[in-house]
Amino acid sequence: MSSPLFTVVMGDTLPNRLDREGLGGERFFFIGLAGDDTLLGGMEDDLFAGGAGADEINGGDGSDWVTYESASTRFPGPGITIDLAAGAGTGGAAEGDVLISIENVIGSRSDDLIIGDDGNNILKGHTGNDTLRGGKGDDMLFGGVLLSVTDSDILDGGDGFDWANYRESTHQYGVSINTRNDHYANAARGDFFISIEGVIGTQATDGIIMGDEDNRIHGLGGDDFLDGGRGDDTLMGGEGRDQLYGNEGRDTAVYRFSDAGISIQKLTYGRGGDAEGDVLSAVEEIVGSQFDDTIEGAYPDVRFFGLDGDDWLSGGIGNGSDTLIGGAGADTLDGGEGRDRASYDGSDAGVTIDLEAGTANGGHATGDVLISIEELRGSLLNDGLFGDGGRNSLWGLRGDDMLDGRGGQDVIHGGNGNDTLRGGSGDDALFGGGGNDALRGNAGDDTLSGGAGDDTITGGDGDDMFVFNADDTQNGHDTVTSFVAGEDHFLVYSSDQAQVVVSDVTGGALIAFDTEMSVFVAGAMAAELTHASGPGGEWDHFTFL
Repeated sequence: MSSPLFTVVMGDTLPNRLDREGLGGERFFFIGLAGDDTLLGGMEDDLFAGGAGADEINGGDGSDWVTYESASTRFPGPGITIDLAAGAGTGGAAEGDVLISIENVIGSRSDDLIIGDDGNNILKGHTGNDTLRGGKGDDMLFGGVLLSVTDSDILDGGDGFDWANYRESTHQYGVSINTRNDHYANAARGDFFISIEGVIGTQATDGIIMGDEDNRIHGLGGDDFLDGGRGDDTLMGGEGRDQLYGNEGRDTAVYRFSDAGISIQKLTYGRGGDAEGDVLSAVEEIVGSQFDDTIEGAYPDVRFFGLDGDDWLSGGIGNGSDTLIGGAGADTLDGGEGRDRASYDGSDAGVTIDLEAGTANGGHATGDVLISIEELRGSLLNDGLFGDGGRNSLWGLRGDDMLDGRGGQDVIHGGNGNDTLRGGSGDDALFGGGGNDALRGNAGDDTLSGGAGDDTITGGDGDDMFVFNADDTQNGHDTVTSFVAGEDHFLVYSSDQAQVVVSDVTGGALIAFDTEMSVFVAGAMAAELTHASGPGGEWDHFTFL
C-alpha cells in the first residue's frame, strides 16, 4: 500500500521485522501494530509507528520520525516518555521501545514528556499537557492541539536556537504571547516557554512580543503585531497588514517569500505583496522579495537586500553608513547622504565596478546603477573594483582581485587571493591580506601592509609606512621595491626587537625575523636602515610595537 508521501509497510499482531528490502519507493511508513517489532529505515526520511509492544526502531540515514498519535492511551492522563538522547521510550505504546537514529517525534493524545538529543529535532506534543525539551540542537517544538481550557504545554528549547511553532493551530484568534511577562493566550493558552528564541504564529491574527535575546518571529497570515524586544531580531509578518516593531537592537524585516514585489517607504510604510498595509518601526534592515522592490531608508546605518528582481534601494536622508545589496537583477543603488557601501559578496560570478565611470558589470553587478556610493565590497571570485576622486574603501574578499582607489584617501583590503592593490594620488592605506599580493601606493603618504604570503610592495612618491607583523608566522617573504632613506619608515609589530636582524645581501638589504618571515628591501643598505644610538639600540626608520 502507498500514500502520496510514503510507501506504507504494515505488519500484523505478531512480532514483525519490517524493512525496505525489495520494495520500490523512496520514503516509507512502517507500521508495526502489536508485537515486539523491529522496524528498519533506509537512506531517506522515513516514518515509524511501532504500535503496542516493545519495538526496536532504527531510522537509518535521513531525518526520521516516530509517531504515537494513534496510541490507545487517551487524553486526559499520563502519556508516553520519549528520550531521544537515551534512545528509549516508556509508558503506553512507547513502553520498552528502543529508538536509534530517530530525529523527530509525534506524541500521543495524553500528557507526554518528549526529550530531544544533541541534533536538530522536531518534537510534536499532539493533544494533552505536554512537556517538550529540545536538547542541544536547533529544535522545532509544536505544543499540539488545544482541545480544552486545561491544556497547557511546556516548551523548553534547551541549547541552540529553538522555535515554538503554532503553524498548525486553527484557533480563530491566533496566538497572544508576551515572554516578558509570561503571558500566553488564545492558541497559546496555558503554554510556557523556556529557552525559546523563535516563534512561528498562526494564519489568524497574532500578537507576539519577545524579550532580550536575538529573536525571530514569523507571523504567517493575519494582521499581526510582532515586537522583537531588545536583541537583534528578525521579523517576518507574512500576509496581512502587520505591525513590525524591532524595538531595541539591530532588527530586520524579511519579505523573502512574498508573491509580488514590495515597496517600503522611509522604513515605515509598506505596499505590495506581503508588505501591503505593513507599518514598520525601529527596523534597520530589510530583506526584499524575489521580484522588483523599492526600499527607501529614513535614518543612518541601514542595510537593504534586494534579492532577485530589478530593485531600487536608497539609503535615504540618513547621514550614516548604509549597506545596499541588490542581488541578481539590474538594480539601482543610491546611498544618499553619508558613506555608503554596495556589496556583492553573494554574487555567483566576479564583478567589475568603476565608480568614476559609473559602470557595473559581471555577476550580480550586471546592469546596476550606483549613485552616491563610496565603498565597494566585491564577490568571492575575481573582481575589479575601481574608485573615484573621493575617499573610497574597497574590499576584494576572496579571488584574485584588481583594486584601484584612484584619487582621495582610500582604504583598500585585498582579502584572500593574489591581489593587485593601487592607492592612487591620496594618502592611502593598503592591506594585502592572504595570498601573494602586489601593493603600490603611488603618490601620497601611504601605509602598506602585505599580510600573509609573498608580497611585492611599492610605496611610490611620498613618505610611506611599510607595516609588518613579526609575530605572525603566516607572513611570508616580502619585497619592498621603493624604499627612500629619510622619507620612508618601517612599522614592525614584534614582541622581541632583538630577534630582528638587518643585513646586506645582493641587490639590497634583508630584514629577517625569528618567525622565518623576511623582507627584502631592494636597492637599500643595512646601514641606511639601522644604527645603534644608545643602550636601547634605537633604529633609524623603524618603529617597534
